[in-house]
Amino acid sequence: MKILLITGSPHKQGTTAVLAAEFIRGAHEAGHDVIRFDAALKDVHPCIACEKCHSAVSACVFRDDFDELRDEMIAADAVVFLTPIYYYGMTAQIKTVIDRFYAIEAEIHNNKKTALMMAFADTTMESAQGAMASYYGMVDYLGWEIVDVIAAGKSRTPEDVLNSDFPKQAYELGKKILGVVKDEPEFSAATSLNDLVARLANFSQIAEEAIKETEEKDVFLDGMDFFE
Repeated sequence: MKILLITGSPHKQGTTAVLAAEFIRGAHEAGHDVIRFDAALKDVHPCIACEKCHSAVSACVFRDDFDELRDEMIAADAVVFLTPIYYYGMTAQIKTVIDRFYAIEAEIHNNKKTALMMAFADTTMESAQGAMASYYGMVDYLGWEIVDVIAAGKSRTPEDVLNSDFPKQAYELGKKILGVVKDEPEFSAATSLNDLVARLANFSQIAEEAIKETEEKDVFLDGMDFFE
């Protein structure tokens, strides 16, 4: 199954980097594909509320890196947001991407799974409340199911995160958000034919051994035939 991870930090090795890495590791171990979209490193124009996407044009007027995200967003079974908290809210970069959901809301208004991960320096939840309120409102409108919210407080530096339980929480979230995919044997006509030939050969050998044993013991087998 497919998970879309949207990150909001402009720092490749910031406080959310280890959370991203651990989440992806857990998801991969559970058998899922993860598409990562780093909003702060992409060229995404802010929504200008022109309403062209909801008119006869039926598409956003901007041609930018959001085009990379569109199909992945629609196809994803789960969407996870990861952001540091900047001045009581999500980063501007990730909020810009979220605002552009407006152009495809009809196509993503379904039963996706979702989660939010945040990192912030505050020792209380106060600075994260704005981001959480925005997130809860959005996913409620879209009809998505929230699996978890990880609030990594007291995380002023990457070292603070590394020395906490939050990387483990991110890893476990990656494993549980869509459950564990059972390994299924890969089917192919060639494999199935070879298996059938092997089974028939084995049956033929068993049958020959049974006939030989019967002849040696001079036992009559009533109504039983063996075929090669």
